[in-house]
Parts: sequence; C-alpha cells; structure tokens
Amino acid sequence: MALFNAVRELFTQKKTIEQIDAEELRRERIKLEQNENRMMREIEQVEQQKEEFFRKGVEGGAQRQKLQIARKIKELDARVKSKDKQLALISRNLRVLSGLAQIKDNQKLLTDLGVSGLLNNMDLDQIQEYVERATVEGQFQMERFAGLLDVLDSGDDLDALNAEDADTQAILEVMQLAGQSDSETAISDGMKQVDDALRTHDSAQEMFS
Repeated sequence: MALFNAVRELFTQKKTIEQIDAEELRRERIKLEQNENRMMREIEQVEQQKEEFFRKGVEGGAQRQKLQIARKIKELDARVKSKDKQLALISRNLRVLSGLAQIKDNQKLLTDLGVSGLLNNMDLDQIQEYVERATVEGQFQMERFAGLLDVLDSGDDLDALNAEDADTQAILEVMQLAGQSDSETAISDGMKQVDDALRTHDSAQEMFS
C-alpha cells in the first residue's frame, strides 16, 4: 500500500484542475516509473530462480528433494503473479497522472494562445466532474485502487490449497520427462510446460470462482 500513498495524497484534498501543479505530477510519475522498473527487474530475477530450481530438479536428487523443488517453483510463480498484479495497478496510476498532465498542458496552451479567459468563465466543478467520468474508469479516488489491492493481496482460498498437490505433481512429472530427454532445449521446454500447467490451473479456478 505504501507504493501508492503519494498518488493518493495528491487527490485527498479534492484539488481542482487548476490547483494541481504540473511539476508535482511529473515527480509522482517519475516515482511510479522507477517503482515499475524495479518491479520488472524483480520479476526477471524470480523467473531466473524458477528456471534454476527446475534445472536442479531435472539433474537429479531424491524424490523428496524433487518434491520440495516443485513446491518452491510454485511458490516463486505465485510471487511473479502477485507482482504482475501490482504492475497492472501501477499502470493504471500512471494513466491517471498522464491524463492530468495532458489537461495541464492543454491549459498552458490556451494561456499561450491568449484564450484562457474562456476557461475562467466556465464552471471548473463541472469540468472536473466530466474528467472524472471520462478517464481511467471514471474515478480519481485512489481509495478504489486501494480496495482493489486488498482483493488482489487476499490469501488463497481452500480450493487453491487443495489443488497444491496436483500442481506439484505436474511439476514433478515435467522434471522427470526433461531428465530423460537428450534435447538441448529440455530445460527451456520443460519450464514452458510448467508455466503452461500453472496457468491452466489458474484459468480453471477463475471459471468456477
């Protein structure tokens, strides 16, 4: 939640379009972009860890060790999915900031053209209401995004826990097949099968949820 506090604070005082400072928007956008880049690097690192664990499971070891490796791969995959959801939320916030920046740019253009008096004669409350309806699902209230995060961060339900053994078994089977293969692409092909299996399970859960 701390990731979006700065953006939320930007709107808690119910600022009008004219009261929002363009430099403030730029600073907040830079912060979010930095967080976005950092999270993308973290996802890449976790994906590399998944492949390393899979390679270790393919190369050998006791069945109990392979089972633990399969569990670890699933755990890392869940971490990637969580970060993917956070990236989507960052993207939505960036769209809000970009939309407001465009509004400020338009205001500056009108001022430069000498026609800003037209805006001064308009109802700014009505302008703001229109913008709120027309951009990013019609809301500038970051509380709605916070509520979305609470849903995304909620723990797995009982059905997901019950399905863990099936997922783990699927990873084990792919490991065994990759270990029996002489192909140079056995590891990369196996990782693709693991990801496909986990995504298929997630899709099935969504259908019946």
